Amino acid sequence: MNVPVPTIDDVLAARRFLEPHIRATPLLQRPAVSEAIGLEVWLKCESLLPTGAFKVRGGLNLVGRDPTARKGVMAASTGNHGQSLAYAGMKFDVPVTIFVPRNANPLKLAAMRAYGATLVEHGVDFDEARIECEHRAKAEGVRYVHSGDEPYLIAGVATAPYEVLRELPSADVLIVPVGGGSGAAGACIVAKASNRAIQVIGVQSEGAPAAYLSWRDRAPRETERVTTFADGLATRTAFALPQRILREHLDDFVLVSDDELYKAMRVLLVEGHVVAEGAGAAPLAAARKLRARLAGETVGCWGSGGRVPRARARVVSRYAVGELRLRDRDAVYRFLSEEAYWSQGLPRDIFDRALDNSLSFAAYSGREATSEEGEATSEEGEATSEEGEATSEEQELAGYARVVTDKATYAWLCDVFVLPAHRGNGVSKLLMDAVMAHPDLGRVRTFMLATRDAHGLYERYGFTPLAEPGRWMAIRRPYR
Repeated sequence: MNVPVPTIDDVLAARRFLEPHIRATPLLQRPAVSEAIGLEVWLKCESLLPTGAFKVRGGLNLVGRDPTARKGVMAASTGNHGQSLAYAGMKFDVPVTIFVPRNANPLKLAAMRAYGATLVEHGVDFDEARIECEHRAKAEGVRYVHSGDEPYLIAGVATAPYEVLRELPSADVLIVPVGGGSGAAGACIVAKASNRAIQVIGVQSEGAPAAYLSWRDRAPRETERVTTFADGLATRTAFALPQRILREHLDDFVLVSDDELYKAMRVLLVEGHVVAEGAGAAPLAAARKLRARLAGETVGCWGSGGRVPRARARVVSRYAVGELRLRDRDAVYRFLSEEAYWSQGLPRDIFDRALDNSLSFAAYSGREATSEEGEATSEEGEATSEEGEATSEEQELAGYARVVTDKATYAWLCDVFVLPAHRGNGVSKLLMDAVMAHPDLGRVRTFMLATRDAHGLYERYGFTPLAEPGRWMAIRRPYR
């Protein structure tokens, strides 16, 4: 391969070029985040860059400095790479075309369009879009910008770890998210030029492990599909140039689950007041996973990518969402027990036991469920009456369960969830089955609910009772 490996001199040249265009991002220590993770953690807030992700450093460096890019560029992206080139194209008046997979993050698509890029939707994932983009760029004679095999990109993104080590020379560990690997490669170049004792650790989703497998096996590896919500990590193939650098300099590489990513996103938001998408929260998820091994070390984590799709991040009026380490626990309890009719009569000891050691809560607005369930259950009734299989009560409960779970758009932030009873008769097994199968509610650890069959729920779902006076109870399952 003839592509040269960037050096620390290339990184310094990129930094000089970028200084007029972007400011250094903050490096923050949030004590509550460090406490939650169990390590001294510093957050590099790359989500405060113009596009919300570190890749804009590379995009500006390439489009602004590479003579072959001046007539226009094409690239494939799930979002952040495309945004970086689109933004750079706007800054330097260079035409940009981005190939994106169908069903890509709508916020990132909107941002690319706002920066003036032309978007072409193709394929079901990044790699299908990439292959089509390569063919089109070759046919039209346009500069194709690879997501990772670009020295200008790697030198540009490497200015982020350069800023970290200038501000925090005592750092022992840098943890960087890996999709294609340009960010981790840049961190390796800077760290090993500064102090070879600094550990650089890459982190990738276990649902998209191509780069990890290639690094581990020291040979190119591909996967047939990706199974993660973190689009910034969702690649099926490794990139040659970053892999050359990672194999020589990367100290460790870990995989994290989507559950671990969700937990890290929640910690960043609730304890760090930082919004991060799945890929941006991956370094914190890795730090938590490695906390025993990294005990006593000073750890720098990238917080890059802040465009969380509305379906996962919006706070709507149907929820009361808040932090439970606040002084207003009394106000929250009054709201639930007195004002919110779906949970009136909630005993205070149930409330306190459920909330102890929890970060956040959600209370579903049962009034909207009961106002809408008629329509839902009517639809259910039409379908099931034709088949003659379900009873009227089963139809109604099925519709109710669907209404509750369909509106649970913010529950992934919550440790505690208040479930409404169905018409005052308690939470049914059918509703709990729907809750346990829900991708967000299924992660909730503690539920407060009214039920007529508490012990049946203990046995059915493996929960531990916290308290059970009267018909209200709180149940908690252990961390998995």
